[in-house]
Amino acid sequence: MSQMLRLDKVAEVGSGNSAPQDKELFNGGYLPFVRTSDVGAIHIGSIETSRDLLTLAGARGLKLQPSGTILFPKSGASTFLNHRVFLSRDAYVSNHLATIKANNELASDRYLFYFLQTIDARDLCQDQAYPSLNREQIAGIEVPLPSPEKQRKIVEKLDAAFAELDLLEGNLGLGDEKANQLLQSLLSSALSSTKGQNNFTKFFTVIPDSKSKIKSSSYLESGKYAVVDQGKELVAGYTDTSLTVDEKSLPVVVFGDHTRAVKYVDFPFTAGADGTQILKPSALTNPKYGFYLVLHAVGQIPSKGYARHFGELKKMQFQLPSLGEQHKVVEKLDSAFAEIEMFKAQVNVKKDYATALRQSLLSSAFTQEEAFA
Repeated sequence: MSQMLRLDKVAEVGSGNSAPQDKELFNGGYLPFVRTSDVGAIHIGSIETSRDLLTLAGARGLKLQPSGTILFPKSGASTFLNHRVFLSRDAYVSNHLATIKANNELASDRYLFYFLQTIDARDLCQDQAYPSLNREQIAGIEVPLPSPEKQRKIVEKLDAAFAELDLLEGNLGLGDEKANQLLQSLLSSALSSTKGQNNFTKFFTVIPDSKSKIKSSSYLESGKYAVVDQGKELVAGYTDTSLTVDEKSLPVVVFGDHTRAVKYVDFPFTAGADGTQILKPSALTNPKYGFYLVLHAVGQIPSKGYARHFGELKKMQFQLPSLGEQHKVVEKLDSAFAEIEMFKAQVNVKKDYATALRQSLLSSAFTQEEAFA
């Protein structure tokens, strides 16, 4: 049976640095400055670079974290809190990330990395309205510590199993990417034209949501009204507060200012937090045609990471055929879109299976240690 020790007894638990406020210190930089959003993009794995790169002047006075350091988010979007990544090169790190460097006389870096994947950060901060962690909460995590030989065997088995799952998920990702490419190709064929181009305002009116939008920390599992935000899912949660869009304003198109997610919504809802742009199609626009226009536009708007994209959408011009022609285009795209969505749903089921299998393997490794090793 393994002895149990606090995390800060088997590793150095620290934190990153505040980001320099002067944006010029990032211009032309080449030194990684890893933020929570970089970690959130990976989930399980290693990280070598970051979206923001510091100059030498920007890095002055900051602590360089060594390769092999485990990064554990302390705050940020709740979905990011359970992401743990491994620095595969020396890098600078945001103070919103805890840094964990194993004492290799007691635990290997990778053993500790895999164990920390089993910790649900939400359990550590379950009483807080906005999920966040402090050093003491992370340092107090109890770590099972078998012999170095058993640690090595556990890591070898997990490395081999995860390599196969990485390959599976990579192939699933390629299938998903091809489906998105096919969708954009169909949209381009149906909607691209240089004739009769019109401004964004000819097609849509923006419905203001400032009075009723709700923060993600206030979402309920059930309630009077659905919450639609800029996330991937159509419905992000529920609320008992007032509606943003009622029956008489439907249908609408929702555009994620930060995420570029596009949704066709034909039911009353309350808007989610910052970044949810609600577009009401004009009388000249078939609502579903407007949805496909915005979906097509997303393929032409370069990603700016978590920066805003709505300004780029409003600059674009679109073709406005007659309502009869729009209806024909919608019929063709609806049929093709349904088949593509069915394929993507099948891919997502397999992705969910791979994710569940990872968690099952991790759980077995640390709860059935003798059998696993």
